[in-house]
Amino acid sequence: MNERRAHTAYTDDELRGLSGWLRLAGLGFSLSAVILVVQIMRSSDTYERVAGGILLLLFIVTLYAFFTKRRYFPKLAIALMALQIAPEAAATYAEPSDNVRELIRAVFAAAIWIPYFVRSRRVKLTFVR
Repeated sequence: MNERRAHTAYTDDELRGLSGWLRLAGLGFSLSAVILVVQIMRSSDTYERVAGGILLLLFIVTLYAFFTKRRYFPKLAIALMALQIAPEAAATYAEPSDNVRELIRAVFAAAIWIPYFVRSRRVKLTFVR
């Protein structure tokens, strides 16, 4: 008789690599970078273009760290998510009706992903280089 467990225990080897929820995180960072490029191209404000360029550079470094499984990726990803909240909060304060949706999105994403990057065993086993 085969006994089935209610909870499947994974070995460390099964948890290493860019799979599971990390695929979704990688997709999210990649799509965010593409959206940022489009926003930069559409913007006519010099300040927004410069700030967007700096944020895009941070996205590129974060994606490099993600795909090369660098040890500093989780901290960089957390910093990037926190950094995205600050300008959205400022923009929402300046014009509440226009920016609330983006602020809620940034806070919601950070509330999900930051604890995952801090506590996940898969993250600890994958980003070791």
